[in-house]
This record gives sequence, structure tokens and C-alpha cells, in this order.
Amino acid sequence: MRIDTSVWKNFFEGKTLPEVQPLAHFETVTALAAGPKGKLIFADASGNIFTLRNDFDPAIGLEAAEILHHTHLGTVSKPDGTEQLKITSLACNPSGTIVSIASRSTETKLINFEDPENPKETSKKHPHNVVVTALVEDSRIGQSIQITAGNSKTISAIDCFTNKDFRKFEDHTATVTRLAALQGCLFLSSSTDKTVRLWDLRVNKAVRIFGGSDAPLAPLFATDSTGNCLVTASPKSTKLTAFDLNSGRIVASVPMKNTTPTSALAFGPETRILATGTAEGINFLDLTLIPTRTRNKLIKLPSRPLCIRWASPGNIVILDATGTLQAVSFSVQ
Repeated sequence: MRIDTSVWKNFFEGKTLPEVQPLAHFETVTALAAGPKGKLIFADASGNIFTLRNDFDPAIGLEAAEILHHTHLGTVSKPDGTEQLKITSLACNPSGTIVSIASRSTETKLINFEDPENPKETSKKHPHNVVVTALVEDSRIGQSIQITAGNSKTISAIDCFTNKDFRKFEDHTATVTRLAALQGCLFLSSSTDKTVRLWDLRVNKAVRIFGGSDAPLAPLFATDSTGNCLVTASPKSTKLTAFDLNSGRIVASVPMKNTTPTSALAFGPETRILATGTAEGINFLDLTLIPTRTRNKLIKLPSRPLCIRWASPGNIVILDATGTLQAVSFSVQ
């Protein structure tokens, strides 16, 4: 499926609006991820992680959606008792066969869907609490690699199949806050050192550094499906900056209609349509012709988006500040 170009044209010209609908779930949602072919993964405050089957359709809702796998994280011991683990980060590898789970604890979990009817769960112990995770997959290194970071400047890479440490990356000078896989051996990270860094699993040093923020906070970032365009945003301003990922050069400072800072970013699949979250709602930007021209349009939502994921070309799923999932759906063909 893909979105007809006329749908985007009519949307930006104000002739049509997408459908916005809440996705009811019995618990507060804490983390959200999307894999290929419309695979949606989300976690709730009770420690449940749900992986839905491919081609999730928001029209049928979460409760009627077919669940591929359900697992539950236990509790962690505290001096004053036990506490339910909170899932802070979910990631899916590019082929959709592995899901990585981080929960601000010293243990991460992997779910392997090589056999969809018999998923296998494995755990990995870490010397520190893990807050964010990503999965890199490339035939040149021969396996999927789990990328993790906690409350430090260190990024760890672990072989998903042998469960052995692969490499550590320590170029950041402050706490790592976000991770994202790119094509092949590449991945990105952001940090409270105000940079976004591009890494190659085959070398120990960052191969490129982007100044992502003008505020003393970690920048948000997103890349398009080609891996050529990187957009960064400061959580304290409305400014977006677009980079050529290959050269490291700034391509454009992107104008925004919203007046409140950006809280989430995500490019659509096979397109340079960027969805950005603000306190005003979700803002769609057409960056196809940057730096020559940009178009943007704001759709109001009941609460500020914290995470945006494109479940498919025509369906965007949003985790908002209340722990509720919302769906924004466009016509597809």
C-alpha cells in the first residue's frame, strides 16, 4: 500500500483532513514502536508488551486487533518493597523478526519471531540500568545487534544470537537519551551533550557529529527512509534543522507553524513527509523539495504527542502525554 500523491496535495491545500481516533487500551501506555509491514508493538504501565500482527488497521481498534505475542515483565525489588518495571523503550529490527525491550533496569529482553507461531524470549544482564534500545541488522556483520544505553555516556552493542558483548561506544560527553537504527551497520544517538552522532558498528568512533540543539537538552531527531535526510529539533524551541546525513551539511532551517516546542518527530515510510508533535497537536511537513520549499499543516490533538510511529504508509499511531494512543489515518491505495 502507498498514499496517492493527490492525498497529500489535497491535505496540504486544506481540501481533505485525515481521520483522528483514540485507540482504547485498558492500561496507560508507556512505550510504542513500529516494525515493517504495519507491525505495531506497545507496552503498558502494568508491564505488558503486545506485538500485533502485520498490517495493523486502526479502524478495528486495539482490542479487536490480532495479537502475535504477549509477554509481561515482572517486578523489581526495592528497599520499601517491590515495584512494577516500567518499559521505557521498544525497538524492532528492520526485518521485523526481533523486538528489544528496555525497562530502566539491568536486564533487557529480546523476543525472536523467526518462527511466528513459537516466539522465543531471551534476557541479557547489563552492568547498569538500560533506558533506551535499538536494533541494527546487516548482512556484513552477519547478525542483529542490540544497541543499549542507560544513565551514562556509554553505548553498548550486544550480539542478539550469542548474547555476547559486541562493542562499546564512548564518544558522547554526557548522558545518551535516544537511539535509532539506520540502514546497514549504521545507527544514531542523541545526548544531553546537545549532539546527534552517527555511528558505524565496524568502528569505535562516531563517523559524524551533528549539532542538534541550541538548548541544554538532548535533541530529538528523525531520518527519512532513504537514510539521506536527518532532521533535529530542540525540546525547548520550535526550530527544526535538516541535514544531509552523508555530508553532514545543514540543508535547511525548516519553518514551523506551531508556537510550542517540538516533542516528537517521525518520517513516513517511502516519503519525506515529517510528522512532528507539539502541545498544539501533530504538524505534518512536506520536505520533498527542501531547501527550495516546504509545506506544513497542523492537526489538533487532545494532548501533546510524546512518540509518533508510522504503522503503515497511511496510518500514524501517537502516544500522548496522558498515556493514550491516538491514530491518524489517511487514504491509501
